[in-house]
Amino acid sequence: MIKEDLSSLTTRLRIVTGLILFVYVFMHLLNHSFNLISIQSADFVRKEYFSIIWQNPIGIFALYFSLIVHMFLGFYAIIIKKSFKLKKKDWVQIIFPVLALIMLLQHVAVSFIITKVFPGEETYELIFAAIHAAPDEYVSNTLLFSFMTIFIWFHGVIGIDSYFKHKASQNKKFSIYLRFLPIFVIFYWILPTSSVLGFLVGLKEMDFIAQIKALENIDKFLFSVLNKYIPSDAFPFVFQVKPLVMNYYPIFILSIIILISWSILKTKFYGTIEVKDPGNKSVFITKGTSILEA
Repeated sequence: MIKEDLSSLTTRLRIVTGLILFVYVFMHLLNHSFNLISIQSADFVRKEYFSIIWQNPIGIFALYFSLIVHMFLGFYAIIIKKSFKLKKKDWVQIIFPVLALIMLLQHVAVSFIITKVFPGEETYELIFAAIHAAPDEYVSNTLLFSFMTIFIWFHGVIGIDSYFKHKASQNKKFSIYLRFLPIFVIFYWILPTSSVLGFLVGLKEMDFIAQIKALENIDKFLFSVLNKYIPSDAFPFVFQVKPLVMNYYPIFILSIIILISWSILKTKFYGTIEVKDPGNKSVFITKGTSILEA
């Protein structure tokens, strides 16, 4: 009984935190899309609308709490899986966030250091200037940032789609989702596309601005943007983020793989029971598996 209650609680927590994160990502990607107009437009929307919702104490707590809890429960659910005979979409939902985390962790950590530990400000002007300020990593950072956006969005879309389809099978109020599913599918594709395009257009605009400033003999324009938004005391901490993530993230993933392997082996050799049907045919199933699943 206690185990069932705990299982129900963790399921509800995953759903609630997932919904909060999905709303945040939706608004974040929508904000990215405004770079199709201009960097200034995107920063205006970020400051006047996006930040008002997510940069107050309640919004900050909800966001970071949801991120930490959802990640923990997600990895925990992977580790305790008895089998990995999954559908393609389930594999995508598992693999995409694991791949995205290598960039997401850097993004979240740098943002936290600049805006929460130090009195700095995170803007699109800063992000685009930072990417251009490291020309040797320009292509890799651009690709990683774009893929991070796509992977996180579709991880959320698969979860939201499964949730609403399940609710629609139980409650007629949710049948509207199935009725207008083609419209939702179009939306699921349009938003990340416009977001990534907005990101690329913003990079191009920053490159154009930097060239204009160079013609005006304004040296080190890109670094002046960095100094404008990042306090000087924050730079040593910001520069440590990428090496730490790149060094320890592979170790973290290897640890997860080892735990998963141990869980599967333990289930295979020590966690099965024999079930016989009336025809005396034996089936070995894992503990906690229903007869229908067997």
